[in-house]
Amino acid sequence: MDTKQINQNLKQLETQAYNCLQSISKYSYDQEITEDDYSKEYLYFELFYAISNYERAINTLKLNKTLKQRFDAIYQLALETLQLEEKNYFSRLNNFGEQYFSDVRYTNQINLFKEGINYNSLEEIPDDEKTLIENGAHALFKIRDEIYLLNQNNSLFVNYFSSTEKLDHYKAFEEKISVIHKENRWFWSVFNEIIENYRLDLLVPATNTWWYDLAELSVESFELAIAANISLQQEKTTVAETLRKLMAGEFEKLKESTNNTIDWIIDHHKESFSHLSNLTQSPSLAFQTWSEGMDEPAKSDHAIKKDIFVSVPGVNNEIIEDLINLVQFTDDINEEEKKHIIATAYLIIGKRKEALDLLDDEKK
Repeated sequence: MDTKQINQNLKQLETQAYNCLQSISKYSYDQEITEDDYSKEYLYFELFYAISNYERAINTLKLNKTLKQRFDAIYQLALETLQLEEKNYFSRLNNFGEQYFSDVRYTNQINLFKEGINYNSLEEIPDDEKTLIENGAHALFKIRDEIYLLNQNNSLFVNYFSSTEKLDHYKAFEEKISVIHKENRWFWSVFNEIIENYRLDLLVPATNTWWYDLAELSVESFELAIAANISLQQEKTTVAETLRKLMAGEFEKLKESTNNTIDWIIDHHKESFSHLSNLTQSPSLAFQTWSEGMDEPAKSDHAIKKDIFVSVPGVNNEIIEDLINLVQFTDDINEEEKKHIIATAYLIIGKRKEALDLLDDEKK
């Protein structure tokens, strides 16, 4: 991107923030706005996002000193505008915010968007409808970015309200939307070019990983993309249910993290997930544990040492051990998640004692 384009983008981001402020001022003096009209509250959240976008772009380009006065001016105007509101204004703003930033609403939005696409490929979309579909993809992807910026400690929203109000809902929504967003990575990848152009316009840095961490799907058809996603979700469910069968007794806590473990494996070690998926779909007795169709273990069996444990039939230990080595040296997850993934891998290859020792060490 050349200097001229960068300057245009910066100007556009600055203008967007001023436009939000101007619209908010008009609503503030409009005596005909009814109590159930939350247009101004929507504009406030647009203002929070616009200011954060402008600040992020400035920081990305390392123009903090050059554009400090310009940014400070608009930030101060926004603060003064908020201070003109009634003392209990957060209550009204929050009434809107809790509905706007809702995981149920976001899921419904994605589903409605998918249902509204009646074309097999991007190339089939008429020119007069492409803009609407692009805007729809922008709006869905934007919310993920919007809540991230809203929750930053230096954001206008947090700076102004955190000392007097509880903002827990917004942190919780960010966690929930992260999961929903990740589950739909295949969907974002269909609109990869559109989303990338959106990122360039906002001058988003590489540290915002969800802009880059898209599923690598080279499909021309929406129908194929949807089918691929459904198939993946079914495989994940089957693998998760199978792994939970290995986690009786001492491993209840490990069961709770199974879905997160599988997600990490899919993202970082697809070979392991493919291997486990193939085993779960095999007609053999791979992963078979004590069940109604088998004799219950005799009481004397409980005296067997925990480190003498037969690995799952059909498992390729080298693949799983390679997964363990990868997890041990990764830095993108916390220690608890790391231990849960490694403990799960140990169970798969029959190292029950090692899995228990790892989880016991976590309790210390």
